[in-house]
Amino acid sequence: MPFTPFHFGHSLPLSFVDFKKKRVDVVSCLIGSIIVDFHAIIIFFFNLNQPLHGPVHSFLIATILGILTGVFVHFTQNFWNKINIFFKWEQKTTLKSKIFWAVLMCYFHLFLDAFIYPEINFWWPFLNGNPFYGILSSPTVYTICSIGIILGIFEYMIYLIWFFKKSKNSQKFQ
Repeated sequence: MPFTPFHFGHSLPLSFVDFKKKRVDVVSCLIGSIIVDFHAIIIFFFNLNQPLHGPVHSFLIATILGILTGVFVHFTQNFWNKINIFFKWEQKTTLKSKIFWAVLMCYFHLFLDAFIYPEINFWWPFLNGNPFYGILSSPTVYTICSIGIILGIFEYMIYLIWFFKKSKNSQKFQ
């Protein structure tokens, strides 16, 4: 997938699905959904002679990146909270939750890329092959991701309506 923005299509709808309890860590989801592509971006911009979707697009490396992302978000939570306040999305989730969502988003990233890139190798370094290549076309995957982004924005709008309605109601009782 051409670098990262389309990958928000699988993370945004999942990020806001539990907006009342906020058990899904949005920052971990968003970073987890794109972290796998940082290697590809480096290869692309520095014109390195390596496949764009090499070993980093495997379960082994994606799991490591997801864990590191969850830990990173956890220990930088104060920074993210300052940004989240602007979006009216203050939350505090556990380290376990952050890791879970970041790893899951890394895996979703792999699956989406697997449909359109033959060099995806889920089981590197143990097995070779990509059983998902060609099952869905590139336009279909991009459409799924685009719909996901629109759905995620729609969910966020619903959350904002709920948030401001809740805030207005709580002010009445003070």
